Amino acid sequence: MLGDGVNIAARLQEFVSAGGIIWTQSVQDRLSGQNQLETRSLGRLPLRKLGETVAAYELVTDARYALEGAVDGSILPSIAVMPFANPGGDQTDEYLAAGISEGIISQLSRNSDLTVISRSSTLAFGRQAIEPRSVGRALNARYLITGTLWRSGSQIRLSTQLLDTETGRNLTGLQRDFNQSDMFAVQDEIVETALVHLLPGVLSEERRRTLRKQPASFTAYDSYLKALDLIGDLERDEFDRARHHLEDAIAADPGFSSPLAWLARWHSLNVGQGWSEDPKADAHKASSLARKAIELDVKNALALATYGHVQSYLFGDFETAIYYLDRAREANPSSSIAWLLSSVTLSSIGRSKEAIHAAERALRLSPFDQRLFVFYVFLGTVHYDAGNFETAIKWLLRGLAENHRYTSGLRTLAVSQIAAGKPSDAKETVARLLELEPEFSVSNYRKTHRHYNDAKLVDQFCARLRQAGAPE
Repeated sequence: MLGDGVNIAARLQEFVSAGGIIWTQSVQDRLSGQNQLETRSLGRLPLRKLGETVAAYELVTDARYALEGAVDGSILPSIAVMPFANPGGDQTDEYLAAGISEGIISQLSRNSDLTVISRSSTLAFGRQAIEPRSVGRALNARYLITGTLWRSGSQIRLSTQLLDTETGRNLTGLQRDFNQSDMFAVQDEIVETALVHLLPGVLSEERRRTLRKQPASFTAYDSYLKALDLIGDLERDEFDRARHHLEDAIAADPGFSSPLAWLARWHSLNVGQGWSEDPKADAHKASSLARKAIELDVKNALALATYGHVQSYLFGDFETAIYYLDRAREANPSSSIAWLLSSVTLSSIGRSKEAIHAAERALRLSPFDQRLFVFYVFLGTVHYDAGNFETAIKWLLRGLAENHRYTSGLRTLAVSQIAAGKPSDAKETVARLLELEPEFSVSNYRKTHRHYNDAKLVDQFCARLRQAGAPE
């Protein structure tokens, strides 16, 4: 087992910006009187999984470029995609490089949680060496994506980097080789690959930035990010705190649609986890919040997908659900959550092949997601509905290994084990479910969830829950 000091150090690393140094009160006390060191207090920082907070300090260095919160007037992080370099000089490759840059900009622009600098603004830097800090100031961009494209015969090599314009540091990078067959298909693949690897770097850095701020300096976006950091673990106290952060974000900026959409998800999860004291009221609250988010931003894929999911999962209106889930994927084809939430509704109406494709695509689009357990459980769910019980069990166990508190996964695992002829395993799973949700009953579950549009499938699911030992 690791010692307490090592555990604390490992947790504090989550709050360190690129190139930064952070330490505890005991180190700060030993360094008192060292006038050559400039530090600033970060207050008491929460230590994930350890259930405690510690006083922490940051070393102020030249690497900490003092633009915090000043780069962009928007509350959202701003990002610019620089024209991709083409060292080979071939005119055909020049068009491909330009197409890739435009494709990344187009896909990023569909993400409602980013401010994306227009391509016309970045073209002026196309023939210059990139100095992140000066370019960031000129464009009002917190992050830059740069890239280089080489071609050798039928092979194309792409190299991309995500740069922090405040520190000038490379946050993450990607180098991939592609075999040219269909140029348009290759371009789409390159764009998707770049986004899948670079976007988590933006979210991770923004999370660190937010968690290191003093509470008095939080913006709506900061409160929103803090909620997302807490909501994923499904620990009851932190889950409740997430709601307060989302409400703070909404109060701070009523026109910011994403906190409304996530608060709708919060109410849906509150029902799903069996925590709601009034599931019917929570269902209507989720629907109302998602609708309001859509009114604020008709292209917010998260809001559209959440509204669709709530209509099917909590109200059984599968026709409306499909309409909004289709709109979500059209609004942002790279939205992993739009594909993920679509998967279970498609599965609920018997479109199993499409459902499995949607769940698999969601996982490909977000392989580093903080809530990967949800992706695994949804994959297990759609395989259960398709009759692939052993495959369902594999994915459900993988998801529950990452987060054993996800009661939706436990319910579906139990019925999958019954269907696969493993009643003793199913009874153990239901025992774990009842530890987390002591008031669970099949009858209450049936009242609050609308899992299928076919009543026979609902009956079968509930019968298998009873076989697994769930109380009526």
